Amino acid sequence: MIASAGCVAPPPATVASGGPSANELEQIAQGDWDDVDAAVRTAARLEQIVIESRSEYGSVRSGLDQNDSSGGPGVIVYTLRTARGDSGELSLKRLDGDGIRVRCRIGALGSASAEAAVVERVVYRLSALHGKAYAPVSD
Repeated sequence: MIASAGCVAPPPATVASGGPSANELEQIAQGDWDDVDAAVRTAARLEQIVIESRSEYGSVRSGLDQNDSSGGPGVIVYTLRTARGDSGELSLKRLDGDGIRVRCRIGALGSASAEAAVVERVVYRLSALHGKAYAPVSD
């Protein structure tokens, strides 16, 4: 008799599939800018995507709430690699108030399904963390 050690198979990996997408997928999330890295890392792990690099651009002083003294970048761009080997790019731009624009492009021609999976995970995680110090991670 073989005993199970409680292993669970991981969810299927995000792969570029379906038809090409004409444009990057974009959604506006409501969340805290300081939770962006945590939300992206969680989304990447759940979608079985590797973050190859992270770059920061701009300054939050350009057009945002002048009472905000948090400083930091206005845009963060992540270079991604899917389990199948497709490259991608995920960008988050800080907007006025608590708005964060989330854009994703995966594969040379884009993949609407893979891009939607990543963007939805990031947007969901940002909203789960909004105004909180922590929130449970769910699949």
